[in-house]
Amino acid sequence: MSESILYICAHPDDCELMFGGMIHSFVKKGMDVSVIVVADGSKWIKDETLLGEDIRKIRKNEALTALRMLGVKDIKFLEYSDGVVDGKKLRDPLLDIIREINPNIIFTHSEEEKHPDHIEVSRCVKRVCNRLSEPAPIINPFWKSNFCPVSDFQQLYTYAALSEVNEESVCFIPLEEEDIEKKICAVLCHKSQFMTEDKERVYDRIMTEAKFFGNLCGRGYAEICASVRSQYYKVLSIV
Repeated sequence: MSESILYICAHPDDCELMFGGMIHSFVKKGMDVSVIVVADGSKWIKDETLLGEDIRKIRKNEALTALRMLGVKDIKFLEYSDGVVDGKKLRDPLLDIIREINPNIIFTHSEEEKHPDHIEVSRCVKRVCNRLSEPAPIINPFWKSNFCPVSDFQQLYTYAALSEVNEESVCFIPLEEEDIEKKICAVLCHKSQFMTEDKERVYDRIMTEAKFFGNLCGRGYAEICASVRSQYYKVLSIV
């Protein structure tokens, strides 16, 4: 039975930017990969002539194209309003979806990110997955939900920024050049965010960062994430 991995991100393009290389790598290895996009991304687009509903459709279609390019088939859009995500309102719907997907591993945002939606999503995911004083809601059989508890949850990881490479919790995910090339292609599918003139800049930034992380772990390319420890998790090595 393959591992089931879930990525939970705030906006269209967040998943690709943070975790695109490892998503492609995990799909190649036969793992079941799912993605949840929480907000609709309607507050940020470079074409100022477009209206909210048009922006939502564009950003959703861009995300579908990008994630399918990485090999992801299970993609859920919650379509919360961009910029005002409320973690308290998100908690119960997100809990049900996580239980329905039944993942072994979850990746999400870090609270250290500056965007308020990223912070709210990170806190909400930690709330349902990582409770030190009681069993986490996703595995607690007494927590009210429309779905059974996650049966074999192993670890929660958050995005780790370049400034965090020396932190004890940081894990390196070794990747191949193909994974990074696919990540770049997926990011560039978000044409509403990255215009044609951005292509070279995006390529250089992503490739340079992947090589830097790869050098730190003795591999050609890598991405990094940070493990969120809990007494209820089995520690799983994915490196």
